[in-house]
Parts: sequence; C-alpha cells; structure tokens
Amino acid sequence: MTVFVWQNVTVSDHYHSEGGLLVIADTERRARELAYKTPNVDVGNDQPAYAWPLAGDADELVLTFPDAGCC
Repeated sequence: MTVFVWQNVTVSDHYHSEGGLLVIADTERRARELAYKTPNVDVGNDQPAYAWPLAGDADELVLTFPDAGCC
C-alpha cells in the first residue's frame, strides 16, 4: 500500500473548496478511483505531491483536509 497526498485540490463544495487529500491505496490509479468516489473531491489531472510506500499492511482510506478559509 502507498500513501498518496494531493495539495490544493477540490475537496468540498464550500466557498473555499480547495484543500488537501490523503489516500491510502495499492496504486495511484486505485487512489484516484477512491478519490472520485468521495463526494465533492476532484483531483483532476494533478499528480500527487507525495507518495510514500507503507512498510506494513493497511486498509484503503480517503481523508480530506478542507481549507478553513478566511471567515
């Protein structure tokens, strides 16, 4: 499994819709599939900013980190 991190991508339908996205998956392709199944998430054609292989087993996971905005 690998941890994939995208920065400044759409992760919500709020006024400040951008934020960070962390996905744990076997491949980048699977990470993208999981991301697109998550409501309001769109990574577009952006490449992950980071990708780290995990040393042990892990379950697939999607975590969004919405921009808190200015207000």
